[in-house]
Amino acid sequence: MTPNTPLTPHGSASRGISGGHDSNASDFHASSLPLIRRDGEKFGDQKIHSACIHLFWENLDHPWARFSDIPNEALLQMFSRFGTMYRWHSQENENIFDAFKCVLKDRYRDRMKGIRKQSADMARNDGKPLPPKFCSYYDGMHNYRPERVPETVWQQKWQKNSKIAQQNRNTADSSGSTARHTAGSIRFDQHRRKLEKLMGKPPTQYDVFVQTHGTAESKKKYFEGNHENIEYCSQTAKESLEGYLHGLVNKFGEDPSNRKDDVDVWEESQLRRKGKKKGAIYGIGASNIHFLVLGTPSSQSTQSDSTQQEVDRLRAQVSVMEQQQQQMKEQMEMVMRIINMSGNQPRGPPDNPPEDN
Repeated sequence: MTPNTPLTPHGSASRGISGGHDSNASDFHASSLPLIRRDGEKFGDQKIHSACIHLFWENLDHPWARFSDIPNEALLQMFSRFGTMYRWHSQENENIFDAFKCVLKDRYRDRMKGIRKQSADMARNDGKPLPPKFCSYYDGMHNYRPERVPETVWQQKWQKNSKIAQQNRNTADSSGSTARHTAGSIRFDQHRRKLEKLMGKPPTQYDVFVQTHGTAESKKKYFEGNHENIEYCSQTAKESLEGYLHGLVNKFGEDPSNRKDDVDVWEESQLRRKGKKKGAIYGIGASNIHFLVLGTPSSQSTQSDSTQQEVDRLRAQVSVMEQQQQQMKEQMEMVMRIINMSGNQPRGPPDNPPEDN
């Protein structure tokens, strides 16, 4: 098993995070494990993401209906296994752990949906009157267990716990709508990237929110240039955007030319709308709030990238100094050889003094 390395003073020790290799460890460069880094919110490599999901299935030993139900101890156990597959610098422990969790959180709902669909397919093949692509809950679901789900997990009130999650998703807001967004299965930050390519410039948070929470008709109208009477998927979505725009006016004034997107305003307006001081931020999903609102990475990611760039720069300097030292050594050896060769050459007879007349 890959040895643990010293933890960095970024909260890793208090959270029980370990793994990776210190860049000064004697076996770091000798290890054959792939060296990885965080890329944005995750890893930017589908193979690594697949490895995370594979570890999740290997460690699925409880009927967690939602990702938030998974205890941190279980995530740390999965992450410990992850450390036997990859290596990273110890100062990146917390960043790597957060990216690992982000991959699982991002894929969790789709994986649970896939399980329900697979179970429904099994039931339909057995003669149950279920429509194609059915992925909800049905009577007798506990009798059709997908092979990859352990039997103990499937039987431990999996269906009951999953129904609780479904009821939470189906809870209507004040307008009677159960829709949370209109982004489909695409992450909000991916919608932002697509909009930037489509528009030829960085989109505003207003643009992104319409794309991810507007109705289909309103999206079409909005991106054709008509921004009047935009309708949203729910009253909650409408109130969220209105609260944000009101917060921007309070901070930057009435003149639209002076206003700009602001992460703090979005966060404060959403928490204030729910009467809370902390908690989940509406309209962000699993995306990075800094990237989604501003198009820039979080300060933590920026700090991590800056640290790694500084390490790379210092390593390059050391490499140049080592090369220069080697060149000087070779030059000195050449000079010594020349001196030795000069000292070993045979000398001619001494000059005879002139004879006295």
